Amino acid sequence: MVSVIVPIYKVEHWLRRCIDSILNQTYSELEVILVNDGSPDNCGEICDEYALRDDRIIVIHKENGGLSDARNVGILAAQGEYITFVDSDDFLALDSIEFLMDKIVRLDVDIAQCSFLPFYNESEIDSLKCCGEQEYVLSGFEALESYLLHTGVAHVSSWGKIYKAKLFENEVAFFPVGRINEDSFTTFKLFYRASRFYASNRKLYYYQLRDSSIMGEPFNLKRLDDADAAAVAVEFISSHCPQYVPQANYHRILINRFLFRTIFDEESPFDWIDSLNLIRKNIINTPKDYNMYCSRFIRLELFFIRCGIKCYVVAKPFIKIAGKVRSLRRKTC
Repeated sequence: MVSVIVPIYKVEHWLRRCIDSILNQTYSELEVILVNDGSPDNCGEICDEYALRDDRIIVIHKENGGLSDARNVGILAAQGEYITFVDSDDFLALDSIEFLMDKIVRLDVDIAQCSFLPFYNESEIDSLKCCGEQEYVLSGFEALESYLLHTGVAHVSSWGKIYKAKLFENEVAFFPVGRINEDSFTTFKLFYRASRFYASNRKLYYYQLRDSSIMGEPFNLKRLDDADAAAVAVEFISSHCPQYVPQANYHRILINRFLFRTIFDEESPFDWIDSLNLIRKNIINTPKDYNMYCSRFIRLELFFIRCGIKCYVVAKPFIKIAGKVRSLRRKTC
């Protein structure tokens, strides 16, 4: 049985679409755990309504504790041998769970992952989801390395995957309460605990884009949680599989570089001078054993960041030009 965990908060506009896509799956051996995280709208009533219709549904009403807390509550309640997560404003292709479960059973993997399709309007989906199919079977360590090196095979999101429930035993891979981008603190631990991993680029998870989402908002201090997650990954990997420390440091560098650039995309980046200095310090203090994974372009940008914020400001126009030239070369290759 697959336990489908759905954390719910202020999504009454999308909730029925999400639940219907789960209940109508071609794979029917499910328990659907709807965790109403103190939602102030009609989500709780919608959950109770569906529970009366289908005895596979379990509804948990709780005080608001955030996405991580809701997921953790769902994990503790899960009775299935397998676990998957669906965010309540997203939905699944109707053969999503059947497809991934077939891979788990036939290929004897601990985690099976599909690709996802980000969209603003449902009318876009049919035109966006076509792609040549590719699939990968990796060891858990290979999946961990793929994640750390940002190869595009093993992605960070907790949704879009089915896991053997044993990976969550002893709360080792529970989600950190009070953090945003909580998957960044957790997914690498699940790859580490897995023996085998499967990934397909088939787009079976439909990800609703919203301007009001965390990633759609202007920069705020909570975004620094990503830098903390990268540091936690380095610490965990140093203790459990030190052979992957250079890759973990590379991951940390990429996350901090992204945050640095994100602030400079703001209208008033120097309003965030303390954050810029913190991120720059993270970059300076990261051992350079990651250099073997860096392109010349990334090394050049990191050089200017290390030289100082004023130096980066002067170099930024040239960095942008170099980035455009690099993109054009990739397209013509």
